[in-house]
Amino acid sequence: MKPLQEEAMVDAAGNATSGVAKNLQKTGGEHSVLQMQLKGQDHHYDIHIGPQALSQLPLLLGARRCAIVTDDVVWALHGKTLCGALGLSRVVMSQLEGWKPVSDETLHLPQAQDEGSIQLLSVSVVPNGEASKNMDQLSRLYKDFVKGGLTRRDMVIAFGGGVIGDLAGYVAATWLRGVDFIQVPTSLLAMVDSSVGGKVAIDLPEGKNLVGAFHQPKAVLVDPRFLDTLPRRQLRDGIAEMVKAAMIRDEALLPMILEQFSDLSGASAAASEIDSEMASEIASEMVSQTTPAADVASRQNKSQTTLSISSMPEINKLLKRAINIKKIVVESDEKEIGDRKLLNFGHTLGHAAESRVGYNPELMTHGEGVAFGMQWITRISEKKGLSEPGTSALLESALAQLGFEIAPLLDFSSLKNWVLRDKKMTEKGLEVILIRKAGEGYVYSLAAGDVDDFFNK
Repeated sequence: MKPLQEEAMVDAAGNATSGVAKNLQKTGGEHSVLQMQLKGQDHHYDIHIGPQALSQLPLLLGARRCAIVTDDVVWALHGKTLCGALGLSRVVMSQLEGWKPVSDETLHLPQAQDEGSIQLLSVSVVPNGEASKNMDQLSRLYKDFVKGGLTRRDMVIAFGGGVIGDLAGYVAATWLRGVDFIQVPTSLLAMVDSSVGGKVAIDLPEGKNLVGAFHQPKAVLVDPRFLDTLPRRQLRDGIAEMVKAAMIRDEALLPMILEQFSDLSGASAAASEIDSEMASEIASEMVSQTTPAADVASRQNKSQTTLSISSMPEINKLLKRAINIKKIVVESDEKEIGDRKLLNFGHTLGHAAESRVGYNPELMTHGEGVAFGMQWITRISEKKGLSEPGTSALLESALAQLGFEIAPLLDFSSLKNWVLRDKKMTEKGLEVILIRKAGEGYVYSLAAGDVDDFFNK
């Protein structure tokens, strides 16, 4: 397979290759596209999975203009791929190719572009990482849309991982009281979880995702080839969410995950050390903003101990199965008043742990927080007879096989303040998500006065 950046998604005339994708979907093969539809309250939308997923972009946009929101690492690695899929004019492509953003930059394109091509208004690049999900970036994107002239008829393209999907989605939800947006997730976490279901948000210093909305995308385009450039540690973030899905709804998914991703636990100590050192170096240079993102992304790729995720024979089907759990739950409870709360398994304590370290991915990524949170809450529930014996051991064994650390003993006092600010906390108490057994999650309500005892005893 050619490198992702070199494979065009449109023909020489700039026409979408969607017909080819549809034919391949029927016949199968390396480039087949799997499709499912999420039936939302306001509108239904398609989720396309496979290496031809991006060919849907011109069809989705039609004559509508668009603005791209992305991060510096993703843009350096995959910006050319997205632009090729859009079928932009040669003049615009030339401008984009000559633009080398460091981070926190916006490129505004001319209003007059070739007739018949997709009209791109702007590309807003934010620094990679959770720290960009904040009020400052939100305000900056609003200003970008003002300058670019984004109207209600136009679209936003969220191109990146979970952070970008949340940030761009919330901007789209609130700009002009709501404009359409398309999710193009590039991380496993975003593909199997955050890009689906319409929950969008930004963080506050006081807690994660405290400012947000429900705003369903127009479509979700999942291309597994983006995963081939994902560092192992970030790949595990998505695997944690897949394990969560298996534990709450689909016990049979767990052995499938272990079979496909067993290589993650087989990485040598030297490889893990290289990943850690490279991550530190990249973070340092991102902060100093002295190194072009393209160079950082290039070195990030070289730090990989190569896992070609897209070449896994069952990857598309595995992604679809994991996404389908989220789809079914969202369809039954879009606004999180019932079953959708199950998707928060491990997240109350996990988010608190992330908040405590200041959303610093060097100290703890989202997936690592969720993995700890799932272990902590299941240890507690099993000890209290609220989970079947052996559930905690099963979960910890699976996570260990996937390369996660066994969680230390829970120090609830250090996380309590963040837990009490959790979105699931009400005046009556806290709703926590427990596992009766693998594949069977449920909501358990704690009275406000019982929260300390539940987590401490």
